[in-house]
Amino acid sequence: MKKTGRMLLVLAAAFFLFSGFFALDKGGFQADSLAEWISQVKNNKWISSVLADDRLSVLSEKSARGDAHREAKKALEQWAAAIGGRNERAVEQWMEPENNKQIIRRLAVAPISHVKIKLTGAGNLETAQGEAILKNVKAEIKYRYNGGKESEEYPMIRSFDLLKRNGQPWKISNYRPVDQPVLFEMGETKARKSKNFLFFYHAQSEPQIEQIIEKTEQAYQEIGKTLNAAGNPPYPVLVYPKESMWQGGHTVATASGQYFINAAGYKVTNQFVSLNMEALEQSNEDDSVYTTLKHEIVHVYQFPQLPPYVPVWLLEGMAMYYSGDDMSYVFKGSDGMERLNEIDLTKLTASEKLGEVGFGVSGRKQQQEYAFSYCMVKYIIETYGQEKLNDLIQSYSSTSWSAIKGDVPRDKESKNKYKWEAVTTKLTNEYLQKHFGMSEKQLEEHVKQKIKQANIQ
Repeated sequence: MKKTGRMLLVLAAAFFLFSGFFALDKGGFQADSLAEWISQVKNNKWISSVLADDRLSVLSEKSARGDAHREAKKALEQWAAAIGGRNERAVEQWMEPENNKQIIRRLAVAPISHVKIKLTGAGNLETAQGEAILKNVKAEIKYRYNGGKESEEYPMIRSFDLLKRNGQPWKISNYRPVDQPVLFEMGETKARKSKNFLFFYHAQSEPQIEQIIEKTEQAYQEIGKTLNAAGNPPYPVLVYPKESMWQGGHTVATASGQYFINAAGYKVTNQFVSLNMEALEQSNEDDSVYTTLKHEIVHVYQFPQLPPYVPVWLLEGMAMYYSGDDMSYVFKGSDGMERLNEIDLTKLTASEKLGEVGFGVSGRKQQQEYAFSYCMVKYIIETYGQEKLNDLIQSYSSTSWSAIKGDVPRDKESKNKYKWEAVTTKLTNEYLQKHFGMSEKQLEEHVKQKIKQANIQ
C-alpha cells in the first residue's frame, strides 16, 4: 500500500511538472523559491501520510525493519505484563535506567493490573555500529485498577524510544506521555478501599485521607437517598496532593466517565472522581468540601442515567440543587442584574461546559452560568414538581439512536466543537415544549423574572 501511494505521488508530481502546472521562470527563479515549494510539499498532510514511516503495516514486512518491530512489540508486551504483575525487577529488565529511574519505580508499584498494550505508531528505525533504535514508537496502554470492575479499562497514550545494543533484548529508553500523565506516574501511589470507592493517593495526602474517605462515603449515601438511585461501585477516587499535578484547572473536584453510544443505546464506563487536595485545603468554608463532594457524587449517579446530549445547564443545575449549593446570591444587587442579563440559555444549551463561550473573564462567566443553572432547576422543581423534572430527564434517556443519528457529526467534523450541539439544541427545544409548554427562550425569561422578583424583596 505504501509503495503504491508513493508511486502515485511521484506520477502526480511528474504530471504537474510536465503539464506546465508549475510555470517556472528560469530567469527569475531563486533557490529560496524551490526551498519554499519543497517545504509546502513536506507539510502537505496527504503527502505526509503517504511518505510516513509511522505505519503499523511495517509489522507485516519481511525485512530487517519488520523483524525489528516485531521483536520490539514482543518486548513491550512483556514489559506491560511486568507492570500488571507489579514486578519491579521485571519492569526494570525492559527499561533503560537512564532517564527512566523514577518512572520504573512508579510503574512497578502502581496499584493497577491486567495491563495491555497496543501499538498505534511504529516510529522510525535507525541503526549504527551494532546498535538499533526505534524512535517515537506510540502505543495505547489499558489497565484496570486493583479491586475495580472487571469490565472497566482505563486508557493512556504513551510514546517511547526502544533501544537494542549488541544483540540484547529491546529496552524502553525514553518513556513519555502523549496525553496527560496519570496519578501513578507522578509519584508512588497508595491504595485504600472503602465500601463504595477505591482511593488512590500519594504519601503527602496521608494525613487527610481518612477524613476524605469518611466524607465521600457520607456524600454517596446521602445523595443516593435524595435521588432514590443505586450506583454501580466501586468507583476510583484519584487524590492529587498538589494543584501542579492536577489536570482540572483551578477546580476542587471533577467526576468523569466515558460514553459509548450506538443503535443499541448508550452506556458509561471508566467512571472516576478526581480531587484537588491543595484547593480543598485552601477552602475557607467548613461545609464547602462536603458540598463539593456531594456535587460530584450527583454526577456519579447521573452518568449512567443520562446520555451525553443532555444540556450542561441541566446536569450542573441538578448537581448544585441536590448538593445544596445555592449560588443565587450571584444575581443580587445591580451588579447581579447586569450579570443576569448577560445569560443566554440558547448558548448554554449549545455548550459542552459552563464558562466556555461568550463574554467576560472565564471565572466570572463560569460562576454566573453555574448560578443560573441552579436557578433553572430550582424553578422547574418549585413550579412543576420533581415528577416533571423526572419526565424531562426520561425523554432524553429514551431518545432512540435513529432519531438523532442524522444530527451527529463525524469525529473529524466535530473537532474543536461540541459534538452533540445540534442534537442537544433540537431535543431541548422539543422537550421543553412537550413538558412545560414553552420554548427555551420563554423558560429563560420566566426564570429571570423569578430571580428579579426575589432580588426586589
